[in-house]
Amino acid sequence: IASAGTGKTKTLTDRFLCFLLKNINPSNIICITFTKAAAEEMKSRILSRLTDWYIKNELDLIEDLKLLLNEEFSEIYVSRAKELFLKIIDLENSLHIFT
Repeated sequence: IASAGTGKTKTLTDRFLCFLLKNINPSNIICITFTKAAAEEMKSRILSRLTDWYIKNELDLIEDLKLLLNEEFSEIYVSRAKELFLKIIDLENSLHIFT
């Protein structure tokens, strides 16, 4: 049981992004949220984060990825993060995020 503002959507968004960074095909990821609004918010956050990664300088991107991935960080994720924006923008309508 988690009330509003406890971080459910953030947790799901972070896990989705981690899966993408680990080269899991987005069509193989299904996310289930509690409301339609949460599903739309999650899509928005994912696209916003990917856009941010695409335009960030490398040092800021590394810091962001280290916070997201914790001890699993590797330099390979820097190039993947930059590529994900272009990959996902074409698939935006096929992200499997539902209620």
